[in-house]
Amino acid sequence: MMIRSAFQGSGDTKPPMIASLISNWGVKLGLAWLFSILFKNNIVFIWIAIDLSVISEFVILLLYYKKKHWLVKKI
Repeated sequence: MMIRSAFQGSGDTKPPMIASLISNWGVKLGLAWLFSILFKNNIVFIWIAIDLSVISEFVILLLYYKKKHWLVKKI
């Protein structure tokens, strides 16, 4: 959440949008669908898919953050 705020404060809102799309549509929904088929709708694995999507969003934002393009963003 703090990394997302750094991007928004600098006016660079594209990385949080991209990270959110990848983690929510790709990871969360994809894994939830796959886990629901493989593990017969076991709710524990659906929550694991949600946890993995949060972790993947953090990793994507951290990689963008370390590139430091947000420091030179012109508003």
